[in-house]
Amino acid sequence: MSTSTDAEPNYLHRISHKRIDPPALTAQTPLPQLVEEAFLSYNAGRLREACRLFVSKMLADDATVGLSLSGALTPAGLGISCLVPLLEAGFIDWIVSTGANLYHDTHFALGMDMHQSRPGLDDLKLREHQVIRIYDIVFDYENLLGTDRFYRKLCRGESFQRTMGTAEFHHQVGKYLAAHEDQAGGKHRSMLAAAYRYGSYTDPVGTVAPDTVDWDFNFDGHNFNADPNAHGTLTPTYDYDTPGTYLVGLRIIDSNGDTRIGTMYVTVNDPGPSANAGADQSVNKGATVYFSGTASDPGGGPGPLQVEWDFNYDQTTFAPDPAATGTLTPTHEFDTAGDYLVAL
Repeated sequence: MSTSTDAEPNYLHRISHKRIDPPALTAQTPLPQLVEEAFLSYNAGRLREACRLFVSKMLADDATVGLSLSGALTPAGLGISCLVPLLEAGFIDWIVSTGANLYHDTHFALGMDMHQSRPGLDDLKLREHQVIRIYDIVFDYENLLGTDRFYRKLCRGESFQRTMGTAEFHHQVGKYLAAHEDQAGGKHRSMLAAAYRYGSYTDPVGTVAPDTVDWDFNFDGHNFNADPNAHGTLTPTYDYDTPGTYLVGLRIIDSNGDTRIGTMYVTVNDPGPSANAGADQSVNKGATVYFSGTASDPGGGPGPLQVEWDFNYDQTTFAPDPAATGTLTPTHEFDTAGDYLVAL
């Protein structure tokens, strides 16, 4: 029979990764050894685990690397120092970001300055001098006004006069920011511009430009009839007026002239008509009761709706009153006191 004291060392060894006994660091200690042998516990240990994950998984040739951004990262210059180099080196495949990070990223592409300062500044003085503060980052109020002017002018342009998703919108924005940076001749500072230069609308061989993307929302499998309203976007919308099953085709042409058509099916259901007989009423015997019903048919079946009323519905057999046929606002007189269920 084992005592708890006897069992404890065995249990301790089972849960132990290794005994803590790191070597002393020197000026010659390389970075990998620093991470592996000195970053042992607490947040340093979690950073070591992240580094291992990066080396063993994220650097694999077939790995898809996604990056999510939240918090005020780009105002602090992390777009310039980290994200742009990662995009240029091909380490990022897709990005999900808050709008604020992409908005403030635009400041750098437009040549606007952001300044490192300190927290605890007098906000009244900042307001008097039209200085904006994000914790310990400060910048001129004109940065916001100028960026707003840029987006207002950009969104009035021809390229933006159609429905598009946020991914395509920021791809288009990156196109203009990249052109602005190239024209200015300075270093590449914008994450959006870098994402445009090094990603989006690509296949393994050639590049698929937005103007070679088309959709046919009733593809017959042979003749591709492109919808002009969906040209150039990977995220179109379409309204079907008639119920049925439709084959939808997406056609792309890459820079090598290769064409591919992908398909999917969309089933459009007929929800049928809806009827509302109106609110409950309490009236005197023999009085004229005025009804006001409503009806709709989102499916848009052929012909007009047939409207009928039963002023004493038994919830089993619908007995229409001929005098109320064809109208949503009939009248009726009840000669006997009681509760009546009225159905439209």
